[in-house]
Amino acid sequence: MTLTTVASMNGLWLSQVFEDAVFAARARTLMASPTLVTSFSDRTGDEDRTLPEYVRATAAEVAGTADYTAAQEFTKGTASNLSIKEAIAQFEISDRRFESDPDDVRADAGRELGAALAQKIDSDLTTEFGDFTGGGGTIGNGAGTITWGAFFAARSRLANGGTTGNGIPGPYVAVLHEFHWFELAKSASIAGAQTNASAALLDAVNQRYYVATVSDVDIFVTNNIAISGTAAVSGMYNRSALALDMRRPPRLEPDRDASARKTELNLTVKYAAGEWRPDHGIPLHYLAALPTG
Repeated sequence: MTLTTVASMNGLWLSQVFEDAVFAARARTLMASPTLVTSFSDRTGDEDRTLPEYVRATAAEVAGTADYTAAQEFTKGTASNLSIKEAIAQFEISDRRFESDPDDVRADAGRELGAALAQKIDSDLTTEFGDFTGGGGTIGNGAGTITWGAFFAARSRLANGGTTGNGIPGPYVAVLHEFHWFELAKSASIAGAQTNASAALLDAVNQRYYVATVSDVDIFVTNNIAISGTAAVSGMYNRSALALDMRRPPRLEPDRDASARKTELNLTVKYAAGEWRPDHGIPLHYLAALPTG
């Protein structure tokens, strides 16, 4: 009797799929960078992460011998809350596919699984741009083309806190839809934009997406911003506006079905992604038309 094995499903094959998947997730994920969001990785459970916030104090004039009687109570509430969730990307690969496919099934499966999770996390975070409340509210109504005037208006309104004077601290980042960046790049020369980004920006994750620094705003471009109708919402913000809480990094689990001669590959991750300080960002809601030149 001859014992046959399926080389494609041995431990080495599976470990290589996992390595390819994690590499793809890291290479393809923009928003997970600490440059762009507040990052947490200190817990493993399912409990929500909350941001406590104390009441703001106010100052008042008082006469020289007067007994001040308008004291505030020092209370604490919850500014924001992140709920944990799981995401999965799944493939099933037949033995026949591995044995007959001329392409590298292992590498292709790994890259695609990782890219799917990366896109999911990015999209979860960029979706929050529309809920930013800082700087006096949204700039644009989705009907016009984004301009450098709008870009600098967003920066000025963040720095001043809208009309309140309670400015949002820098540094700022702008994460723009591909089509929004096209309109800005087309509308005027960006030769004056700085291209000597710091080493922290030009790391393996950000190098693919970082395009320029204009004024004191680092600009990143992504296609993981959804177009709704004919418009999209980009965002300018301090990284404290968003948070990513990674409770469990990507994990690959195979499920072998010997009678069907196939293996199911399940890549999962547990995390929370969402608003952390939505008042530290401002939405840019503009037309996202297909570029024509």
